[in-house]
Amino acid sequence: MGCAERLEQIRRESGLSQAEVAEAASVHLVQMSGYETGRALTSVEAVKGLAIELSVSTDDLIFEPGESIVSRDGQLLFVAVQSLDKKRRDAVKALIEAAVLAYEEAPCKESRPSPPPGRPRGKKG
Repeated sequence: MGCAERLEQIRRESGLSQAEVAEAASVHLVQMSGYETGRALTSVEAVKGLAIELSVSTDDLIFEPGESIVSRDGQLLFVAVQSLDKKRRDAVKALIEAAVLAYEEAPCKESRPSPPPGRPRGKKG
């Protein structure tokens, strides 16, 4: 399923019309129709507006399921962490860094799944 089909599916699942989404995302109705049929390419600003209006991530609109580097669960956790104050965000970051470090240094590395694309095993970003 391509971006156009995903956009239409997400919009329909949200129970919104093309006109409602177009208005809220500040795009013309003709553009919105073009996005859903694949006749028009979306700008970054349009994708951002559509994602906000449809309450999904830009990854949900762009990537096939399983293509995104961050899982849907991971995205929801990151959004939740962003709502915390700076002190708590820093604490969560430290916990994640400690967990990753412990995981990378644990024995039996060969039995672990491969790291995400773009991050070689054993190297820190």
